[in-house]
Amino acid sequence: MKKIILGAVMALSMFAATAQVMGSNGVKNTLWSGFGCPDSTDNNRGVDWYGLIDTLQARVDIGQFSMEGMINWGFFVPDNGAKRFVYTNKTPFYFVNQISQAESTIIDDAITDKYYVNFLWHPVKGLDLGAGTRLEWKVGPAPSCSDYYWGPNAHVKQGGLKYVSPGYLSVNGPGSTDVAGFVYYPNTYSSTIRGYSNPGALGIRYTFKDLFEIGMTIPSGTNIDDFSFNIGAKIQPLSLFNVSFAYEGICKNEGYLYAGVQLFPMKNLVINGYFAMDNLGGNENVKNGVNGFGLSGVYTLKGSALTIAPEFGMTFYENDDFTNAFYIGSEIDYTLNKQFSFGTWVSFAWGAENKYWHQNVAQTTRAAHGVTDLYSTTNNWNGGNVFAIRPKITMAISQNHSFTLYADYQARTSYKNTVSSDWAAGIFWTYTK
Repeated sequence: MKKIILGAVMALSMFAATAQVMGSNGVKNTLWSGFGCPDSTDNNRGVDWYGLIDTLQARVDIGQFSMEGMINWGFFVPDNGAKRFVYTNKTPFYFVNQISQAESTIIDDAITDKYYVNFLWHPVKGLDLGAGTRLEWKVGPAPSCSDYYWGPNAHVKQGGLKYVSPGYLSVNGPGSTDVAGFVYYPNTYSSTIRGYSNPGALGIRYTFKDLFEIGMTIPSGTNIDDFSFNIGAKIQPLSLFNVSFAYEGICKNEGYLYAGVQLFPMKNLVINGYFAMDNLGGNENVKNGVNGFGLSGVYTLKGSALTIAPEFGMTFYENDDFTNAFYIGSEIDYTLNKQFSFGTWVSFAWGAENKYWHQNVAQTTRAAHGVTDLYSTTNNWNGGNVFAIRPKITMAISQNHSFTLYADYQARTSYKNTVSSDWAAGIFWTYTK
């Protein structure tokens, strides 16, 4: 039991700093089936969709080489009115966390890749040369989701705050989505620079024991005439803590900075801190740059099977007209025995608002600050809020097979005070070998 609990602590605390999507040689298959109703403003609405997704992952280590990949397929009803099996970039997380505002408004990886392929060469100990569509070279902690969004343990990230996707950054901020305030934490130097359509990178990194890691990547989409690259590093001078740093978009006028720290004061306690800044190059087209910081921790009660992982985050906009956004949440897990475990994620988030929504001044002045609606309309607007809860029950029927039952619910109040209830439920069957 003690090994199980300590393993849970390390899994929760280090998920954001794994070396690859799959950490070791093996096969993992995740089959999901579920149903739900997204973006419902009518409490009498029933099931709006149902579907099935199978995600197959595999990693092979042969000598100095590692190869891994994933393919995602399934069907949804409705899916553009069709009932068909397709390779899909949707995840079980998609429907509750994608509001119906085209597909420009997103929450991180609610839409994922249909597949990924990574190749790594390890010519000498500690040195990696990689090429892939999802290298996942993460160096430090960031706001959690506890799993990849195709996995059974995934919960909403940053309390359900949202942001407008890269092609729409010029209008990012309060009023651009229902509850604005999501922050991009570039704690990996192998991801694509936001704004490029293709993920993936070429990279090199060197790791010396547990003391430090340093690396550089060239993201897919980099133009030779407008060259850019990413860097990352992690240093652990003592077993009690480590610090990490990453910068995406060196040589561009729209860079993204990340810094993180992890503290290990006790065997059963991990404390994380992280900070992010975007638009460091001063791109004039990105009027509403977003910065943020957060704190999180993982604590297991001594002599208990209870693990608590609280989390807090704050969002700051470069535009002084915008207020801060914040969220607070926690994951709570209880391991009953080797076969059964219970858990839930609960969070609350409050979005950012434009101060001029509440300023009864000349309309020309309001328009100059991005508010085109009349004062009588915007006076009652606020940042909006989100309450989210996701309980789950996991049953391990063998060393290789497990089932997870879950329910996912969000009560979303938009900045215009429109209330919606988004929910989903389903089952995961996970096979690992």
